[in-house]
Amino acid sequence: MMTKGTARPEVEAIYIRAVTLDAGEDSPERFNALWGLYYYLMTSGRMEEAARRADELISLAQRLGADDLVIEAHHAKWATSLSLGDLAAADANCQQGILQYDSRQHHGLAFTFSGHDPGVCAHTIGAISRIVSGFPDRAMGLVRQAIALARNLSHPYSLALALWHWAIVLQIARQGSSCHNVATELIALSEEHDFPAMRGYGTFFSGWATADAGQINEGIALMEQGLPLVASTGRGVTRLYMLGILACAKADLGNLPQAIELVDEALRAIEHTGERWWEAELHHVKGRLALANGELDASEAYFQRSIGVSRRQGAKALELRSSTSLARLWREHGKHNEARDLLAPIYGWFTEGFDMRDLKEAKSLLEVLEEAAASSSS
Repeated sequence: MMTKGTARPEVEAIYIRAVTLDAGEDSPERFNALWGLYYYLMTSGRMEEAARRADELISLAQRLGADDLVIEAHHAKWATSLSLGDLAAADANCQQGILQYDSRQHHGLAFTFSGHDPGVCAHTIGAISRIVSGFPDRAMGLVRQAIALARNLSHPYSLALALWHWAIVLQIARQGSSCHNVATELIALSEEHDFPAMRGYGTFFSGWATADAGQINEGIALMEQGLPLVASTGRGVTRLYMLGILACAKADLGNLPQAIELVDEALRAIEHTGERWWEAELHHVKGRLALANGELDASEAYFQRSIGVSRRQGAKALELRSSTSLARLWREHGKHNEARDLLAPIYGWFTEGFDMRDLKEAKSLLEVLEEAAASSSS
């Protein structure tokens, strides 16, 4: 897994053989084999199959009554729950893992299961879940705890995983400079220890940060270097998220056809993989691209679809983005009151993270809408 990639076909074959050999008996060895098969399925992007294996792991760990196996069963659940877009379940399983985790007792699990520390992972997956759910300050707190834990453990792959997830949190928060710094450290660490997928992630996020700083051509080139590096290891997890980011950069460069093609590929992948945590944002991006093409009705429909998905998932950060875009569209067509009534409740829901770009943009638009509403009533 560490040298060839967690999602290589050889990994699946080995774990299927191991599960077959231990069929029919409740044992720690069977748990280990099932966990390995789950991890292959999850990292290769087969989320619904992985989720079924995670449920098996929960049941088996409870029957065996071993605390360390219960933590690893929750480990499987928090990863699949996030990917499937069940943010509440992801957060609940992460919190359970954080409560039960003790580095002295449980760090050794990294060498039996995933190659990374479960306590680090519980914090970072919890951070991603929380920022998407609309709690950016709490997300930043969790990911900083994860980085500190990984450094204290002196475990390179756990630190690489923490840096990768930190880059995701920073990208969602649109903090380009910080994301660039994290990506640079991730690349250096991955080159030192030969982690090909993590090197690919670092290169990709370095590219996003470069594009975000205005060097769009250079940023796209780096993103297009990073994606194949990740794909060469067989990893499919977060690929559709990365395609959506790359599409936005292509659109910023004025290359709408390629941007549309990338988003369509990502949306098709959802049905194949079951990975839905970024689904709302993909519809939002599709709406922005339709708007850039002058397709106003289609744009509005995509924004509405994004809002619907984000509300079902409790993805408040993504609901805010799509609501801001739709309110802006309505304002441009004279629907000031409707725009204000859409944007005010979701902006008012937030209790933290007001220095984030998304919240600043929403606030600025809301102030304009409220002034327009006041003018029209007077």
